Amino acid sequence: MTFQLFPSLDPAVEAALRESIGRFGVLVPVIYDQHDRLLDGHNRQRIAEELEVECPFHVVNVEDDAQAEEIVKTINLDRRHLHPEQRREIAAALRANGHSERAIAGALGVSQPTVHRDLEATDSPESVPDRIVGRDGKSRPARRPPIVVPVEDDEEAISPEEMQAILDELDDAHGDDLTEEIIDQAVEDNRESKRTPRLISKPDLGGGVSHPARFSRDLLPKFAQFLEAGWHVLDPFAGVGGIHDLRQLVDIKTVGVELEPEWAEKHPDTQVGSALDLQFDDEMFDAIVTSPTYGNRLADHHEASDPEKRRTYRHDLGRALSADNSGSLQWGPKYRDFHLTAWEEALRVLRPGGRFVLNIKDHIRDGRTQYVSDWHLGCLRELGCVLVDSDRLAPPHLRFGSNAEARAAAELVLVFSKETGR
Repeated sequence: MTFQLFPSLDPAVEAALRESIGRFGVLVPVIYDQHDRLLDGHNRQRIAEELEVECPFHVVNVEDDAQAEEIVKTINLDRRHLHPEQRREIAAALRANGHSERAIAGALGVSQPTVHRDLEATDSPESVPDRIVGRDGKSRPARRPPIVVPVEDDEEAISPEEMQAILDELDDAHGDDLTEEIIDQAVEDNRESKRTPRLISKPDLGGGVSHPARFSRDLLPKFAQFLEAGWHVLDPFAGVGGIHDLRQLVDIKTVGVELEPEWAEKHPDTQVGSALDLQFDDEMFDAIVTSPTYGNRLADHHEASDPEKRRTYRHDLGRALSADNSGSLQWGPKYRDFHLTAWEEALRVLRPGGRFVLNIKDHIRDGRTQYVSDWHLGCLRELGCVLVDSDRLAPPHLRFGSNAEARAAAELVLVFSKETGR
């Protein structure tokens, strides 16, 4: 029986990993079970053997094949134990030899934004090569000529972060065929779509399916600081599975529940189900980490004449939402009744003393702030939770533009503890 459940490495990731092992050795041991079966580290071991480099290993005891497979699925990514300084050193060395950020991220087992931040902290003009090799094996200029984006006095002003997201998506779609004309058209398309504040088009997650409200890269570290290694964590509104990216930051087991099959299938550890009727035993999770719908315009679900330009749950999914999907609920009594039931169910499966980490945000409707976060805070307190911490995060699309102060200011991370005996 093989436990190599993941696809082969992209050629560029393989090259970056090979160079890393050749220069620094195998820094994260591979894992065997007591039957001498390799559970994790197939690529590291293979490359180490080819380079005749020592490959350290650990042995874990498993009860059966099912547990062995579970370990394979829940082990964090390959280089998860690297110290940040060590990771930055490796990333800088690989970048200096012409590897792209995506290839370095694949080799180190971290996200591309993590690599980007590492390189920003270490880059000097001399350390950046003239050309890099992308995941497709093609060579491209390492630095793109600067693009000046005019700031407009409307909601569609494009921030530097949004412009970079646009360029990243276009680079994936067009590669060497990307031209200034394509970029200009993409920017214009972005401005024409009143419902597309962050991206020029819906990111295709496979099968033409997208999702309008995935976790931003800045939220995950906020969540991780409130979790402990070894915890069993549930997201009852998992969407396309962003909750599972927390494994890169803390050694936990994550489970996602998502009502829409097209979104649930985007990650193997997300199961199809309803947040109103969780199929788990009482008090079996150590933490709930979730971001419910906000009751804002993403809940619009009319039949639009230009659905490809609309960023709502219904339009990103490409069909009508299932019954009991809060993605169709605007802020109001039905929204509050739905989430009261959902929070009662979530707290049923959370152990006493467990952590409830909630990401939520207010929004503005007809010029007035809708205090969605205050309601969730009061609801969870009424249900027996104690607020133990909170944090605020201004997403990139709210930080720029002349009317930034007129928008709901920040996303909130509210952290509760479930009282014992409740």
